[in-house]
Amino acid sequence: MMLACLVLLPACISGQYNRVDRGQQPEAHLLHGFKVGESSMQACIDQLGAPLVVREHGDGADLIWGWERNSGMNVTASIPLGEAGSGNISYSQRSGGAQGWTLEFDSNWVLSGVREGRLQELLGMGSQPPRLVE
Repeated sequence: MMLACLVLLPACISGQYNRVDRGQQPEAHLLHGFKVGESSMQACIDQLGAPLVVREHGDGADLIWGWERNSGMNVTASIPLGEAGSGNISYSQRSGGAQGWTLEFDSNWVLSGVREGRLQELLGMGSQPPRLVE
């Protein structure tokens, strides 16, 4: 172990940490408090705020909420190797991603289904081109 520390002594070590937060994740207990077949669209919006996306389907609609929490770090070490130049070692780690909820409402604007997952997948599900509102 001591030998490894002596080898790294003349090295140049740099590191970076990044965190990105977009949107505000609603509290999970709110989602689990909604009742399929009972909760109204207005009650859900009152609790969760405005959705990111509203999609019509048949006589109902899907409302999609989303947020993003990403973090990552990167550490790089450059070690001089004399006449051979230098060697580089790096380590990276990333976590997080955009997540979301889709609340499905029937023609009476009553909750008919709930989906949780990656926002990209929720946005791609059942995509229908928007209709012109006159």
